[in-house]
Amino acid sequence: MAVTGGERRWLDLNWPVQATFDQWPDQAVSDRILVAVQKHIPTNLDKAQLLAALKDATHLYIAGMLMRQEPAKQRQRGNKVIATARRLKLLLDDGQNPPVTYQSPILYCEALDLLVGDIEWVQQHAAQYGSDLGLGERSAFEQLCMHLQKMFETHFGIKHRYTKSPDSCEVEGPVIDFIEATLRELGVLNSGKPYSRRGIADALGRRRLTGKSARK
Repeated sequence: MAVTGGERRWLDLNWPVQATFDQWPDQAVSDRILVAVQKHIPTNLDKAQLLAALKDATHLYIAGMLMRQEPAKQRQRGNKVIATARRLKLLLDDGQNPPVTYQSPILYCEALDLLVGDIEWVQQHAAQYGSDLGLGERSAFEQLCMHLQKMFETHFGIKHRYTKSPDSCEVEGPVIDFIEATLRELGVLNSGKPYSRRGIADALGRRRLTGKSARK
């Protein structure tokens, strides 16, 4: 998938076919999402807060995807990476006999700290905030749609509403526009194809009616 703007991350992960992720949100991504709902942008919209919320939603989506793939093994792999990173940091931070490197060892230590922090963040959310990830209740896609719905209501001040045409697959509503644009910009796909507007509405409808996914 060709994308412009934003940092491409997580592209080499072995995601299951029902959901993939292609791009990290930046301001350019956020601005393109806003184009899809430009008629509904409030005059007091804080773009910085919206971008921060998009990043939080993306973090939760990634955490949810990872923890749905053999959670015990994911934690074991994460712990191994953390232990290895800390051993490397001790070697780099040897004040008496540091290795000869092109860049300062401090820069590499900071990168290792960032890596450890990211892994611990994911593990913390999986362990303490399982309900935020929808583990055992909803698919990662349904959980993301629900999170984006709440985000839209918070930042745009519009109650979540949409309409379905009984004679076609057409679905109308600003929240659907927002979620569709966000999924497109992040590269969240269904077996390599974009989720349909009907699929988004169905995910929100299942949440509203039962609070649980129809799929495991």
